[in-house]
Amino acid sequence: MDLRALREVVLKVAKERPKFICFPEICACSGPLEKGVEQAPDVEAFADAVGKIAREVKIALVVPFLERYAGQVYNSVPVVDSVGKLVMTYRKNYPTMGEMNAGIAPGWEVPVAVCDGVRVGAAVCFDANFRRGGGAGTAAGPAGVLAFDVLGRPAAAPLGPALRVLPRRRLRPGERHH
Repeated sequence: MDLRALREVVLKVAKERPKFICFPEICACSGPLEKGVEQAPDVEAFADAVGKIAREVKIALVVPFLERYAGQVYNSVPVVDSVGKLVMTYRKNYPTMGEMNAGIAPGWEVPVAVCDGVRVGAAVCFDANFRRGGGAGTAAGPAGVLAFDVLGRPAAAPLGPALRVLPRRRLRPGERHH
């Protein structure tokens, strides 16, 4: 998997020294949704690749992607800590009809984990419309909610300057973030 463009963005943003760098929904997939579903990797391989970048900059990374798990594909949000360890994976509980028609299955959990000393939960876009999906913030406590709307804006970001959320835009290999 080619994460060169992602690494370039992380290196640029890392100069600001945030504790977390959070990318928008399924940003690590290129092309149409159906192509992303077809090419979806498993979380371990993806998290290992993202973990190398996290270790390099010593910053936790949240890089949503399409994940293949147990024969299904999920709109997933892995959280990788600053030493490169996968601390949790959230799978979008309420995918849109368009996502389901493209082959994305609904997740079933609302995990909470500690990442670099901060309790975190995650929710993705449409999940915020449902009590269970929005419940990640309640379980994690207000200091650690990582939630994004469809444009990649933080829906809840009480970490302030420690959290850097990047705008929604898929990066292609060799492309630079401006």
